[in-house]
Amino acid sequence: MQPIVTRPVLKVQQLPPALWNLDRVDQVAPPLDHQYSYGAPGEVGIGQGVTIFGLDSGVIREHQEFQSWNGGSSRASY
Repeated sequence: MQPIVTRPVLKVQQLPPALWNLDRVDQVAPPLDHQYSYGAPGEVGIGQGVTIFGLDSGVIREHQEFQSWNGGSSRASY
């Protein structure tokens, strides 16, 4: 009997020009390839150890999108 092995799958989306910012996030340097690649740990960044800063006057930090399994990871500073 062989063990079941899961293999990561690389997902790629073609982007319209309006979403150039996603294209820039998944590449280290230009020129941009007009695609957003995600989902393959080890091949494309998984975000581990990354700190993200957001500046927005309309963020509701209690919103469910900002909650995580460890109790939430959003902070507000003024």
